[in-house]
Amino acid sequence: MVDLTGNFQDKAESSAQAALKRQRDFDDLNHEISGQETGRNSRFLNGQNKKSGIYSKNTSEQFAETLEWLLLNNPQYRLAHENLMDALRDAQHKTQDVLERVLAELSQERILMDEYLSSAAKLPDGTIVFKDKEGKVRNENGEIVPDELAASIRWRGDEPSYEVYAASKNRIEELEAAEAELCGIETDLGEIHERNTRNNDPLSIEEKHADTDFANSLKERVEAIDVNLFNHAPLEAKKEINQAADQFTADSPLNEKMPEITLNSKP
Repeated sequence: MVDLTGNFQDKAESSAQAALKRQRDFDDLNHEISGQETGRNSRFLNGQNKKSGIYSKNTSEQFAETLEWLLLNNPQYRLAHENLMDALRDAQHKTQDVLERVLAELSQERILMDEYLSSAAKLPDGTIVFKDKEGKVRNENGEIVPDELAASIRWRGDEPSYEVYAASKNRIEELEAAEAELCGIETDLGEIHERNTRNNDPLSIEEKHADTDFANSLKERVEAIDVNLFNHAPLEAKKEINQAADQFTADSPLNEKMPEITLNSKP
């Protein structure tokens, strides 16, 4: 997963000295341009350039138009940048949290689906089939199996119903779609972070405000996915899936009771 918060903090701390040097250079440049004496030798303009000032504008802009310089010298820009980083951090944390829960449930649902498929009835050609609540036999796609084929099936009595299978299948598809969208949101957040932390190509305040709104909208989308998946999940479908899982566990040979043995009892 993309780490949006740690990298910028580390860069800010590790580049503090470089930023201060850049600030001193910028101040010295302006002093040289204005002709002020600082007690230090000229480092940017020679005598001819001091008189003509031909490098003053371009060199000044080169020093000013960096992210480090703007963060150190422009309070409004720094505030816009910090607000953006806060929005990115919140959006990334929420995305990671929801994605982790999606992947955890998806793993469980796939295990359960494997159990359904392995315990389902089969036609002579190996086609997996299920019986629905009305007694009709259906294949994995929900298509009704002709009666003459259905008559050849040997039912054990513990096969999962079509409704249970279909509910699990739909849930897996729902979770997979959410996983894909959440991964896409993580990519979008990473791109926002990258373009807003380029030192030599800083965005404008207006662009930072737009990216802050974008990050907030992505977080809202993640929150909607969270609600749709985990707070408003189809309760009946989940109930049937859980009941089926409990039934598989109850029918397991490992759960058969051992005969009770009483000490000192006569055979």
